[in-house]
Amino acid sequence: MRTRIVMEGNAFYEIDEECIKAKEQKEKRERAGDNKEKGQDSRK
Repeated sequence: MRTRIVMEGNAFYEIDEECIKAKEQKEKRERAGDNKEKGQDSRK
């Protein structure tokens, strides 16, 4: 598991890079699905 430590002011955050990548891929798939649906609706 790859992690990254981020310091912001007095707070420290541990970022799981694999989780972030999976989330971005999921959002990308969802956006692609939305675009397909919009494209089909505009053809009617």
